[in-house]
Formats: sequence, C-alpha cells, structure tokens
Amino acid sequence: MKRIKYIIAILIFIMCLNVDALTECSTSELNRLNELAKNIDFSYEYQVEEVKPMESSEEVNFEVKYKITAHNLPADLIIRINSDNNNRFTEKNNTVDGFLNGENVKVDTLAYTSNLCSGKVISTKTINLPYFNIWSLRDECEENKDFKYCQEYGRYNISEDTFLKELEDYKNKPLIDKVVKNESVNNFLKQYGIYIGVLAFLVIVGAVTFVIVNKKRNKEDRDL
Repeated sequence: MKRIKYIIAILIFIMCLNVDALTECSTSELNRLNELAKNIDFSYEYQVEEVKPMESSEEVNFEVKYKITAHNLPADLIIRINSDNNNRFTEKNNTVDGFLNGENVKVDTLAYTSNLCSGKVISTKTINLPYFNIWSLRDECEENKDFKYCQEYGRYNISEDTFLKELEDYKNKPLIDKVVKNESVNNFLKQYGIYIGVLAFLVIVGAVTFVIVNKKRNKEDRDL
C-alpha cells in the first residue's frame, strides 16, 4: 500500500514538472516570438471625408482619416496601440481605422500565448503616417500636378490668396524664363557683339585667303 502511495506521489510530482515546463516563459520561446514579430509589417491608406461645420452651412471642410493594416500577424501575437489600449490588431482583425492625418502611431507587439510569456512586450514600433495635403484636392491641381501645393503629401499652412498667387506665378514661370533667357542673350550680344563680329570677319578673311593661296599654288604646279 505504501508503495502505491509513493508511486502516486512520484506521478503527481512528474505531472507538476511537466505542467511547469509547458507554462514557463523560456528564452527559446521568447526568441521564437521575437522572430515572428520581425516578420510583421504595416500598410496604410487614407480616406478624405467632407465635413460641414454646421448642417445649414454651405462651407465644406475636408477631414482625413487613416486606416492601418498589420500583415503577417500570427495568432500568438497581438499589437496594442499605445494611445488606445482598447483598440488592438489581432490575427482575425488586423485592420484598425480612425487615425489622424500625419499622426505618429506607437504600437507594442505583445505575446498572446497559453504560457507565462503572455502579455510580455516583444517589440515596440512607431508608424509615421504622412500628412495628406488637402490643397491637392483643388480643381486647379488637375492641370498643375507638379505645382508644389498640388503634391499629394505635405503640410502647408497657407491662405487661399497665397495658393492662387503662387499658382499664377508657377503657370507664368515658362514665359518668365523665356524672357530672362532672351534678355541674357541680348545682354551678351551687346557686351561682346563687337568682338564676335571682328572674330567672324577674321575667320572669313582667313578662309578666303587660304582658298586664293591654295588655287595659286595649284596653278603654279600645273604650269611646271
């Protein structure tokens, strides 16, 4: 009977050891989770919405919101947004929206396992969302895509008057450059025209002299 009790006690001890081995947070387990975290990457896209300050107002403002998607997110990792702990990326729900234009989103990757590693921070990353340029939505930008205030991304704190004035300058720039170029050529000719004329005259005289001398030599050679 005592032998049976000893055997049962030993079995219980072994079982406890196995349970501890299954639930402990080992270095190898942390390394595995860290490698999984390295494979996670993020993409983002923006959405522009028209917002009226008041329902009866004719004025329309634009509001930009981003959504972020986590790729290669396994089941045993979750991603926590530092600014909103209740909103997380998971394997089944890997897209979160509602981020602000140009926001820097800091996220922690956490273990989500059945062992004691669960809840540990595996890695931390900051997702820098670009600032979408509201001015790029203007009708004028359809035909002036290279204009600096028509670029898709960029933060420009300018007024309507500044936008229109600089756009007009941009559209007139080819004409201005042409006038400046012509003026530069005219100034060059005024300054160095006499030297160019003398040089051209000397080249012509030299060429004519060479032709005459060459013909004279050829005639003398034939006479001989």
